[in-house]
Amino acid sequence: MEQKIYNQLKVLFWLTFLSLVLVGLILITFSASTPVRAQANPTGTPTPNPTIVALENALATKSVEIRDTNQRIDDLEISVKDVQWKWGMAGAIAGAVITIFSWLGINTFLSGKKTIEKAQKDFAKEIDRIEKKWEAHTNQVENDWEKRSQESLNKLIERFELTNLRIRIPEKLGELAKRLKLTGLEFEFYSNLESIPLNGVIVVQFNTEDDQTKFRTFIEKEKPNVDKTAFVLYAPPNSINEATLKCYDNLVVGNFPPTIVSNILAIGRGLRTD
Repeated sequence: MEQKIYNQLKVLFWLTFLSLVLVGLILITFSASTPVRAQANPTGTPTPNPTIVALENALATKSVEIRDTNQRIDDLEISVKDVQWKWGMAGAIAGAVITIFSWLGINTFLSGKKTIEKAQKDFAKEIDRIEKKWEAHTNQVENDWEKRSQESLNKLIERFELTNLRIRIPEKLGELAKRLKLTGLEFEFYSNLESIPLNGVIVVQFNTEDDQTKFRTFIEKEKPNVDKTAFVLYAPPNSINEATLKCYDNLVVGNFPPTIVSNILAIGRGLRTD
């Protein structure tokens, strides 16, 4: 917009200049063709030519307009240069700001990445520490529990007549056999539940749901005497269903060898051995 105004002022200046040149040529021509009336009255006061006076006034006016136009053109050039300088400074400042923020953004991203990686490593270390602490606590609890169980077993054994109780366990329960030997209890191995006498305490191991179904069928078929025969069911926690628990009145459930030994002593005390 400013460039357009500048171009229009330049055109106006040159048109004015050409007009003045044309007026000057007309005046020169008019003066050469007009007789000089002053010669008729050499002693009188010369009379100014009105046309010349008018032209001189017009020239003076146009000179002032030309001077004002040149001044406006100069002012406009200064304004344009001032605007260009200001825009240049603004662009330089904006570029510097963008550069600074870009640098800060990259540093912030790298710093955040390092912080996240450090937090992940610290978190992994903390999880590992908690797992080790929990494992040590669990081992301590299990050791204390086994110790208390063994002490309870020893007290029961002291009050129990060991020679009258018949205990039978599956052949594959070697860990349970070690526990029984430590307590001084005598026991027998068996391979098939249907081939042993139904008296004393019989340990039955369950691994699948089918094992429980076979056991219920065996109880229904053989109908053991609850006064002479007791069963200890050795199975994982919460694996024995309600139907199996209710199929026989004299049975208990154990999940670990110390528990099985305690259950044998507890349930065996009420059996008849005659």
